[in-house]
Formats: sequence, C-alpha cells, structure tokens
Amino acid sequence: MYPSDRKTLLAGIFIALIVIVGSVASGKNITKEKKKEEESPITDVIVEAPAYTESGQTNEGESTALTLPLDDLYLAELRITLTWEDEPPRNRLFVNEPDTFRLELLNPEFNISLVSEEVANPSGGEGSITLRVNFTQEDAIRMYGSSNWTVNVVMVNAGDQHRMGLFHVIAFVDSGNSWSLTANIWTWQVRESSS
Repeated sequence: MYPSDRKTLLAGIFIALIVIVGSVASGKNITKEKKKEEESPITDVIVEAPAYTESGQTNEGESTALTLPLDDLYLAELRITLTWEDEPPRNRLFVNEPDTFRLELLNPEFNISLVSEEVANPSGGEGSITLRVNFTQEDAIRMYGSSNWTVNVVMVNAGDQHRMGLFHVIAFVDSGNSWSLTANIWTWQVRESSS
C-alpha cells in the first residue's frame, strides 16, 4: 500500500468518525429537548380555576390586607376586581362626595408590586378597580408554591355628605365603606403523569 493511499484511508476513517459522533451528539440534543418538554409539570393549555371572593369594610385612611390562596397553582393570569357602592345622599338637600379606593397586589418574594390609580365612584353610584397580570409558563413554574400573595384594599377617602347651598357644611361624616373583591384565576393545566 502506498503512503498516499494510507493517508487517504485514515482521512476517510477520520471523517466517518466525525460524521458518526456528530449525528449521535445531535440526536442526544433532540432527546434532551424532548425530555425537558416531557419533564415540565404543565402543558400549553390554560384553564379557569375557581374564583376567590371576599368582602369587608374599610375605614378612611386605612387598608385591609387579604392573603390569596395561590400557592398550589401554576398561574397563567390573575384578574382582581374591587367593587363598592357609595350610599346615596340623605335627601335632595345634600350632596354626597364620592368614596375613593386604591387596590394593591404584592408578592415580595418575586418583586411583584401592582398598584392601581386612586379611583372614585360616581356620586351615589358604584365604583370599580381591576388589576390584571399574566404569567409565562416559566414564571408559573418558578412561582409555584409561593404563599406570599397579598391584596391590599386601601380606603383613601370616604366622601362626606354636605348640605347644598352657599355654605357646604358637613352634615354627615362618612367614616368608610364596604366593598367586594373577586380574584378570577386562570392556570396552566398540570401535565398528567405517565406512570
């Protein structure tokens, strides 16, 4: 065998080894990606979970803290709505100033701090504030198990009732207001185990 033939044979074997190793390695990457997908505890499907509701009374200048039971959920979307209704004026001689609330959603463990604007209801009518947040699958997996979800209902100003006319004398002091809170929850569907 000539030396040039030997070099050609060795080069061919070397190239064949590179091709084999490369195809095996790329096959392993595909397998790893598939395993990673299979190991994810959630699917791409979003389902609605039972809503959380609460009601209460908060005085002017104070806040009410509520802990949301979200620790065993893979959150996809959270929509929190606060509603309240101001009392009507005592009679036609009075004007009722609106009540003003603020809503806060906090999770210090994950640096989440959503704060609404201060919202006043129409005079004698219903007021409403909604906070909404969406979560990626990665966020949902990372935050799973967190029990640090707090909603603060802040009563900024309870509008008093004034007598109509030139002198707006406070006739009835409003110390606070009642409210209702609903947390609508959507979650990433949990993957069924293959065992």
